Amino acid sequence: MSETVSRFSIHGKKLTFSSASLAIETCARHHLHHFHCPQVKEPEFSGGSLRMVFEAVERSEDIPVSISPSAHQLFTRSEGSGRARGWTQWPCDVYRDQGRLIADFHSRGLLCVDGHQGVVHGYLVKPETMHPDNRVCFIHAGLVELLRYQGMYTIHATALEKHGKGILIPGASGKGKTTTFLALLRSGYRCLSDDHPFIHQNGNGLELLPFPVKV
Repeated sequence: MSETVSRFSIHGKKLTFSSASLAIETCARHHLHHFHCPQVKEPEFSGGSLRMVFEAVERSEDIPVSISPSAHQLFTRSEGSGRARGWTQWPCDVYRDQGRLIADFHSRGLLCVDGHQGVVHGYLVKPETMHPDNRVCFIHAGLVELLRYQGMYTIHATALEKHGKGILIPGASGKGKTTTFLALLRSGYRCLSDDHPFIHQNGNGLELLPFPVKV
């Protein structure tokens, strides 16, 4: 299958996403469809465009990324630790290696983020067998790390706005964020994000930026 290229503009940050995997590409387009720029031509994205390149592999041994002996391990999670479900329960080791951030999910895949070059390489093992939500979360994890180098940070919270002022409702899943969110909508607040909004330092203070998702 030939590689499919999609272009997005996320609050002014140009992003090119490419993959030859229909399972991956479909999830990326669905997750980022609010930011999609279907009419924009490639020259308009040259110079300064961020890139995400995702590949499907048959085995973890097929992933063409090696971790050097000098890599510094930042985080580790074993199988089934905590109460996490889905992809957040996958075993994971995160390294800082020669300027790159590498998240090794072992038998499931790997993310390699070069924030200084503005590139993410992602590899998923047999993505067509995964739940679509897991594929989306994998893509989103790479996106979040990439945008962090652009001064845009995400937070696990619901976000609303009224009279130009933003409100954040942080909390773990199942603790009532969406319920509170819906109550405030009925009280005249405007929806920004039901989850993972962006926070950006714009020179005059913190700016709350939406990441639109279906509630």
